[in-house]
Amino acid sequence: MVSGENERFEKEVREIVRNLVGSAKSLIKLAITIPAAMAVTVSKELSKSLSPRYRVEEDEDVIRVEVELPGVRKDSVRVFVRDRELYVRAERDPSISTGAPRVYRARIELPDDVDPSGARARYVSGLLIVELPKKGGGTQIPVE
Repeated sequence: MVSGENERFEKEVREIVRNLVGSAKSLIKLAITIPAAMAVTVSKELSKSLSPRYRVEEDEDVIRVEVELPGVRKDSVRVFVRDRELYVRAERDPSISTGAPRVYRARIELPDDVDPSGARARYVSGLLIVELPKKGGGTQIPVE
């Protein structure tokens, strides 16, 4: 009688182990699938928008912002100022870039003394140059 109970017990244990192994395999597949799916989603998001390199220079009269936009056509460049921030958006030319067109986006903080009403922008060979005059108000004082 005892050996029959042992056999049933062993059979139940084997069934439990078999179920656990099956569950573990399913979890491993899931653990591999989810990060791969997330990586595809992240790479798609990154391909939609890029942060371009930029440089801000300041002299006595003007703030100059240079934004690198390689592979962009001039007609796709959009620039605007709101509050103390310069916004740039441009789309790479799909005929010269591999894969889907990529969009450059930048939000650049500007100094307080910028006068956006006199701003000028030009795009030359992949480089956007935005010049924003400083607000007046300062007076040079002669030194005696």
